Amino acid sequence: MTIQELIDHLKQYPPNTRVVIAGYQQGYNDIQKIIPVTLQLNQHHHGCNGAHRLAPPNLPYPCTTAAIFLGGYNPNCPYSTETHHAL
Repeated sequence: MTIQELIDHLKQYPPNTRVVIAGYQQGYNDIQKIIPVTLQLNQHHHGCNGAHRLAPPNLPYPCTTAAIFLGGYNPNCPYSTETHHAL
């Protein structure tokens, strides 16, 4: 999905609608991070991994793709802090 596709989709909803992401095992978390990343697409094929991975810093374009990471964590859990979920 591109930023424009996301914007077009989100325009259907009231501006004060909460946006969440899936929790680690259950539930949902608020988005608390918006981070630009550089990815290698379709690098993971195991079902429990995301399809893409962070690209090494020296890998040239067109082997990489720019993306935006949306992340969050459960602030009510003492073991779930922003520092534990850093890229």
